[in-house]
Amino acid sequence: AVVSTQSRSPSDTPKPANADADATKLHSQLSRILLLNARSISPAATSTVKWKIPFIQDHILDDLGRPPVPILAITESWLKPNISDAQIAIDGYNSLRADRHSRKGGGCVLCVDTTA
Repeated sequence: AVVSTQSRSPSDTPKPANADADATKLHSQLSRILLLNARSISPAATSTVKWKIPFIQDHILDDLGRPPVPILAITESWLKPNISDAQIAIDGYNSLRADRHSRKGGGCVLCVDTTA
């Protein structure tokens, strides 16, 4: 058997006709989740971070007020059961929460586009 010692460069490999379309589709699928490590989104009156929910909302909605991603995941929410879902509501999203009850920190909020 003859073994070729020539290396092939990536440009030598033929590219499928739909490779660019596949790359665009993959990029579109990958940008369907936005992950934020918030380090507290508590809107408590004594909280210094009560502005975070309006800030997030102002920066994630597109020019027409629509959610740009179907899923928004917020880690380190630092929420407790005494904070209602209405206090952390983001327009265009339904929220699912997992608060940490035993100590400070932790918790997450998964916000799902209401039209998805």
